[in-house]
Amino acid sequence: QDGGDINKYLHDSNHPDMVIMGSSTARFQVNPDSFPVKSCNLARAMTTDCYQLGLLSLMIRYNKIPKTILLSLWPRNYLVLNKEDQHPEDALFLRYYYDESDFIKNEINDISFSEKFKFLFSAYRFNGMVTNTLKYYYLGRHADTAKYYFKYQASNANDSINISNVQKLRNPNTGHKSLQLSNLSTIYLSRFIDTCNKYKINLMCYYMPMLGEDTVLIKHGEDFMDSVLVARKIPLLKFTNINAPAIFNHPGYWVDGEHMNEKGGAIQSAMLAAFVKEHLN
Repeated sequence: QDGGDINKYLHDSNHPDMVIMGSSTARFQVNPDSFPVKSCNLARAMTTDCYQLGLLSLMIRYNKIPKTILLSLWPRNYLVLNKEDQHPEDALFLRYYYDESDFIKNEINDISFSEKFKFLFSAYRFNGMVTNTLKYYYLGRHADTAKYYFKYQASNANDSINISNVQKLRNPNTGHKSLQLSNLSTIYLSRFIDTCNKYKINLMCYYMPMLGEDTVLIKHGEDFMDSVLVARKIPLLKFTNINAPAIFNHPGYWVDGEHMNEKGGAIQSAMLAAFVKEHLN
């Protein structure tokens, strides 16, 4: 999915000053060329703060620490049903670097008893895909000339159907009373902030925009997130529906209820660029 960008970044002798991190909404909606400083997008779909911490640990291990990190956050990710926290498994996306980061190794080993034994087979860390392994090797050797990957999520004929289905399924009053703060997510976020402070990284955060999201749920998670980020003096831009510009509520800018198309992504990227410019050291 990342096209070898992590490996490229870790071997780039002139690595970007700013790194965009987060999940799929950041990966396909935030154009690194929009910003006033040299930037790259290392976000990955289906990831949490656990993955972001693992990626940050690699940057430190390789001494490729960016001056600035722009981190996408979704307040809903910090809420769980009856405090039933489940250990995230997205560290497995970084299993190629299993032996290069104690954090990644420990997180993967904590997923299950059998995980550490799987690494006795060398192909496991390469996802068993020879073509990907060769691609990552090549990009690592040609890091100074290869281009970082980014592409907006294109519109298609099914977008209106996807958006309609999402809006029908969402009920603003469903289950929010039984949701509690996730202890694990809170710990990961705090560790990420502490690590950025330790290495003098200028951390900026934003709440990803959503179309038709349950605003009761979002508000519950957002209140907690606000308290953490404001207390730590982290610059924050909110894109959630409670505070989002009216343009983000128009279906014409969305692929589905969570992901913008190229039109919406371009607008969001421009707004994020202005936000970053305001808070650059």
